[in-house]
Amino acid sequence: MKTHYNFKNTRNSGRLFKPMWEWNNFKIQSLRPVQEFTELPQWHKDLIFARHELLKNTHHSQLLDFDTAMDEIEKNL
Repeated sequence: MKTHYNFKNTRNSGRLFKPMWEWNNFKIQSLRPVQEFTELPQWHKDLIFARHELLKNTHHSQLLDFDTAMDEIEKNL
Protein backbone atom coordinates (compact mmCIF):
# COMPACT_ATOMS: atom_id res chain seq x y z
CA MET A 1 0.00 0.00 0.00
CA LYS A 2 1.50 3.33 -1.00
CA THR A 3 1.42 6.37 1.22
CA HIS A 4 0.18 9.62 -0.27
CA TYR A 5 1.06 12.99 1.24
CA ASN A 6 -0.47 16.39 0.65
CA PHE A 7 1.66 19.23 1.92
CA LYS A 8 0.48 22.78 2.29
CA ASN A 9 2.77 25.76 1.83
CA THR A 10 4.42 25.24 5.20
CA ARG A 11 6.71 22.29 5.75
CA ASN A 12 5.24 21.33 9.13
CA SER A 13 1.64 20.81 8.14
CA GLY A 14 0.41 18.09 5.88
CA ARG A 15 -1.95 15.18 5.75
CA LEU A 16 -1.77 11.55 4.93
CA PHE A 17 -4.45 9.84 2.90
CA LYS A 18 -5.19 6.52 1.27
CA PRO A 19 -7.20 6.16 -1.91
CA MET A 20 -10.53 4.49 -1.19
CA TRP A 21 -9.76 1.39 -3.28
CA GLU A 22 -6.51 0.80 -1.37
CA TRP A 23 -8.27 1.22 1.97
CA ASN A 24 -11.01 -1.24 0.96
CA ASN A 25 -8.40 -3.80 -0.16
CA PHE A 26 -6.60 -3.40 3.16
CA LYS A 27 -9.84 -3.95 5.11
CA ILE A 28 -10.65 -7.09 3.12
CA GLN A 29 -7.16 -8.52 3.67
CA SER A 30 -7.21 -7.76 7.40
CA LEU A 31 -10.46 -9.70 7.85
CA ARG A 32 -8.93 -12.93 6.55
CA PRO A 33 -7.67 -15.29 9.27
CA VAL A 34 -3.92 -15.44 9.62
CA GLN A 35 -2.95 -19.10 9.56
CA GLU A 36 0.63 -18.62 10.79
CA PHE A 37 -0.49 -17.37 14.19
CA THR A 38 -3.32 -19.75 15.03
CA GLU A 39 -1.21 -22.25 16.98
CA LEU A 40 0.25 -21.18 20.32
CA PRO A 41 3.48 -22.72 21.58
CA GLN A 42 3.07 -25.21 24.42
CA TRP A 43 4.88 -23.00 26.96
CA HIS A 44 2.36 -20.24 26.25
CA LYS A 45 -0.57 -22.60 26.70
CA ASP A 46 0.90 -23.84 29.99
CA LEU A 47 1.23 -20.26 31.23
CA ILE A 48 -2.38 -19.47 30.29
CA PHE A 49 -3.67 -22.62 32.01
CA ALA A 50 -1.62 -21.87 35.15
CA ARG A 51 -3.01 -18.34 35.34
CA HIS A 52 -6.53 -19.66 34.77
CA GLU A 53 -6.14 -22.13 37.66
CA LEU A 54 -4.80 -19.35 39.89
CA LEU A 55 -7.77 -17.18 38.98
CA LYS A 56 -10.23 -20.03 39.68
CA ASN A 57 -8.67 -20.60 43.13
CA THR A 58 -8.66 -16.92 44.10
CA HIS A 59 -11.61 -15.51 46.01
CA HIS A 60 -13.35 -12.81 43.98
CA SER A 61 -13.07 -10.27 46.79
CA GLN A 62 -9.27 -10.34 46.31
CA LEU A 63 -9.49 -9.37 42.64
CA LEU A 64 -9.30 -5.76 41.45
CA ASP A 65 -10.91 -4.26 38.41
CA PHE A 66 -8.65 -2.63 35.83
CA ASP A 67 -9.26 0.99 36.87
CA THR A 68 -8.56 0.26 40.54
CA ALA A 69 -5.39 -1.66 39.67
CA MET A 70 -4.15 1.19 37.46
CA ASP A 71 -4.85 3.73 40.23
CA GLU A 72 -2.78 1.63 42.64
CA ILE A 73 0.10 1.44 40.16
CA GLU A 74 0.00 5.19 39.51
CA LYS A 75 0.12 5.92 43.27
CA ASN A 76 3.41 4.01 43.54
CA LEU A 77 5.09 5.77 40.63
